[in-house]
Amino acid sequence: MTRVNRDLRFSKDKTPYKNYVLIVFTRITRSQTRQDIFIHIEPENCSVGGGVWQTSPEYLKKIRQEIDYSFTDFYKIITTPEFQKTFPNGIQGVGKLKKMPDGYDETHPASEVLKMKGFCTKESVKDKQLTNKDCIQTVMEFFKTTKPLIDYINKAIEYDE
Repeated sequence: MTRVNRDLRFSKDKTPYKNYVLIVFTRITRSQTRQDIFIHIEPENCSVGGGVWQTSPEYLKKIRQEIDYSFTDFYKIITTPEFQKTFPNGIQGVGKLKKMPDGYDETHPASEVLKMKGFCTKESVKDKQLTNKDCIQTVMEFFKTTKPLIDYINKAIEYDE
């Protein structure tokens, strides 16, 4: 869970408190943090999802390598009707490379995915969805749909363990 106070040192906006809460559910393995699920609660700007928004170069290399080796499996996950309905914005991340990463050919079938710097689902939810009696069920549906992607990413990251 994120802290309420904001770091004001380098910000022009000196508002002392955040107006949102970010809760990340993460499991920790022997040597690293696994990628899991999150819920962002903010008035008129709530979202849920999971995966890797931004990660270390080491983990990014491992994830890209796994996508290179098993793009068919990755593609099956992100193209299921349930996934596309739940996450119409698809896979997101902190940014994208302009060129292919070193060691990958521009003609690779996963070229656009391999350029990504993050592999995360993130979908907006209405405030009403998080305040009604079915909110837990609603959030669990998002989490259930993104779980295969998270498992795929965790498999890539933990491969050497």
